[in-house]
Amino acid sequence: MNSGNRGRLDVAYKSVLRVLGAAIVTPAALSVTLHFGAHDTTTVALILAAVFFDMWLRPLGYAWWGTVRHGRAGLAAGF
Repeated sequence: MNSGNRGRLDVAYKSVLRVLGAAIVTPAALSVTLHFGAHDTTTVALILAAVFFDMWLRPLGYAWWGTVRHGRAGLAAGF
């Protein structure tokens, strides 16, 4: 499987971006879930919007993709 990485430094860089994105967005997404409720239609709409932005932001940069991906996982944690 080809991951599109240019080398070990590229893998390390993308890993750091992913961890930082997860550290910032996951608590925010969990707080939104606690505020609106896990089975609220607003939470479902936010998850679907995150899927859209996930596909849209992937070509722009790995940091944005990882951030939205972890935000979506944080929102889905209540289900």
